[in-house]
Amino acid sequence: MAAQPTSRAREQPQGEEEASTELKLGEFQNVPTLTLSEARLLINAVLDHRKTSGREFPETE
Repeated sequence: MAAQPTSRAREQPQGEEEASTELKLGEFQNVPTLTLSEARLLINAVLDHRKTSGREFPETE
């Protein structure tokens, strides 16, 4: 009797999204990205808002 495969079939991405040697981002293909400084400002603003809201948010990595 042959052993069953231990992994499942990979689902194909929806639309034009693909992760290969050439990155295809679908509708986000030509959208500018945030700089590191902009991303840091955004993350810090979210964290500050969470602290002042008084609600509990579980810490992740």
